[in-house]
Amino acid sequence: MQVRSAIKSPDNAISHLPVHPPLWASLPDDPLTYPRAQPLHAVPGIFELNNASRCCCFPIRSAYSPLRPSEHRLCTIYTLTGAHCTQIELQLCPSCPRTLRRFIGPETRDLGVFNFNNRILFTHDLLDEYTSAYTSSETPFVGWVSTVSRRYTNHGSEKPFVTEKMFRAVWFSYIQLQHLETMLQCHTCGPMPQDTIWDGVTLAFSQKHLLPSLRLPTILHENSLHRNEVRYYSHMQWIPDQKLRKSIRKVIQGRSLILQSDDEDDEANDGRSRSNMTEKSQQDLLDRIEAIPGVLNDLDKFAQSLKDVFSAYFGIQVLGMGIEPPAVYRRLLVQVHRESFNSILYFQLILVYSVKCRGIRTSDSKQTITGGSAGLCNTSYRHKCVSPRWYPMSL
Repeated sequence: MQVRSAIKSPDNAISHLPVHPPLWASLPDDPLTYPRAQPLHAVPGIFELNNASRCCCFPIRSAYSPLRPSEHRLCTIYTLTGAHCTQIELQLCPSCPRTLRRFIGPETRDLGVFNFNNRILFTHDLLDEYTSAYTSSETPFVGWVSTVSRRYTNHGSEKPFVTEKMFRAVWFSYIQLQHLETMLQCHTCGPMPQDTIWDGVTLAFSQKHLLPSLRLPTILHENSLHRNEVRYYSHMQWIPDQKLRKSIRKVIQGRSLILQSDDEDDEANDGRSRSNMTEKSQQDLLDRIEAIPGVLNDLDKFAQSLKDVFSAYFGIQVLGMGIEPPAVYRRLLVQVHRESFNSILYFQLILVYSVKCRGIRTSDSKQTITGGSAGLCNTSYRHKCVSPRWYPMSL
């Protein structure tokens, strides 16, 4: 038997019944449609046909019939520690052409075994182990197959492990039987949350896709649908009050609001004394300081958390103490007042206010907030969009 000739499409394996996800990937409300099989410790002497036995015919699988003759053949089962030869009961498929020599094979789900093509079978534990490996770390097929092959050598396996190409076909066939669909939704927001947070990676086109027919997605085709009634939503700013947005920008942008006295060294203070300022510059600085109470008053009506952050780092009391606001909060407020503000920044703002900060440190010219409190905003923690122990604020 040549194993490499058994590679086939992932959707036509002999095993066809749905398989439960492993326990570590299951949810408490997942339905239990059949009893979970115990780990296979002893390889059976023969895999017998049963009522669920089918062929890999498409689209209708031929079923096993006790009225037709059957035969026994050798097969190989791959476990966690080695490959073992055993026997399997088969029945010639009445629907497939005889030249294909396809057989109806046993459905081995209840034994914790995946029947790929009646010649090679794999335990669920082995296939679930790769699922666990690649979901917990970056584990390619080649590296994992090499690891299992070395394990087989150490345990004195009767046969070596399969090739990477073969295992990839087997694993994809197996994973299609594991129904991972479930009602994953927030208990507070429901199935259609107003705001969602996404992450992605942008990759370049492969050279083989750079064809003359490649066009930008914004180019209209002659057969494209014309929707004349489409209108953009207006007033999508997170802070709807335009006056408030301008006031925030007025306070946080520009030269520092902290001035040094005239009797201090101007060069040491970067020339920020009153004697070096023109009358117009002094008036502009005074207008910015006078705008702070109005911003705090308007923010109190809009978002208490944003008001607390603004008051803690841009308030009159802080300026009087001569404390320069950290750049990370300045960048945050710059994003807040912008027209294209995304709601994800609001979660960041809530987190900054919720975490019991121990201080701000500078690392590679980036401001970072460190905190040790797990008492975060319930929404942020529930959606697992942030880490409760360390949070970078590189906006």
